[in-house]
Amino acid sequence: MNSYKNIFRFKNTSSDHFMSLFNSRNNTVVPDYHMILDYEFVEPVKNTGSFEIPNLENVSSYDAAKIIYTSLKKSKQPVAYYFNDVGMWEWLSYIFYEAHSKNLGELERYSPSLSGGKWNRHLLRTPVWLFEIFGNDSKVYLNKDLHVGGDIVESWCQTSAMIESNMMQLLTNLYFNNETQKLKPGIANKKPGDHRDLLSFIKQLRFTHKVEEMSGERLAELLPERFDKWKE
Repeated sequence: MNSYKNIFRFKNTSSDHFMSLFNSRNNTVVPDYHMILDYEFVEPVKNTGSFEIPNLENVSSYDAAKIIYTSLKKSKQPVAYYFNDVGMWEWLSYIFYEAHSKNLGELERYSPSLSGGKWNRHLLRTPVWLFEIFGNDSKVYLNKDLHVGGDIVESWCQTSAMIESNMMQLLTNLYFNNETQKLKPGIANKKPGDHRDLLSFIKQLRFTHKVEEMSGERLAELLPERFDKWKE
C-alpha cells in the first residue's frame, strides 16, 4: 500500500525523464521514485487530501478515479479547476506507473493533451472527470484495468450530448453486468448490436426525436431487435 499526505505536481512538465519513461518504444528507462516527494522536483497541490493506493497490481480506472477525486474534493477549488494542470496529472501518472506499465500506449495517456481531439485520452484525468459527473454510476465507463484505454470512453465521450445521465443509464442497462460489476463480453465486437452500433443509432435518432428528454429506459424501448440480446 502506498500512502501520500496530499497530491503533488511536477514543477517541470513533460521532462525528458518523464517522456522517456512513458515511451512505449523505450525499455531502458526506469522510475526514479524519490522524485515524487522531493521538493526539488515537485510542489504540493494546496489543500488536497491524503490518500492511499491499496493495490497497484489490480487497480481499476474506477478505483483510481475515486481515490484522486476524493483527494481533490478536499481543496477549496472545484475539481474541474485542475483538469488542465499538466504537472499534477503527470505526477499522478507517475505514482500509478506500475499499473500503467503493463501496457504502455501513446503519451497522451500519461501527459495530458490540452487540445480537444485528444483531451479524453488521459488514463487518469478522464476517469476523474467521468466520476465527477456520474459518481458510482460511472462504473460502466471505468470498471476496467487502469492501463486499458477504454473503448466506450473513447467512443462515447467525444461530444457533450453523449455524456448525459440517460446515455449512461442506457449503456449500463445494455452492457454492464451488475452481478459481476464488469462489462459484458463482446460489447465491442464490431457486430450489429455492439456499443458502436448503438452510438450510430442514437446519433441517427437525434434527427427525429428529442433524445435529450428521454430516459435511458425509454431509449432502450426504441432500439431495433438487434439489441435485444443485450437486454437479457
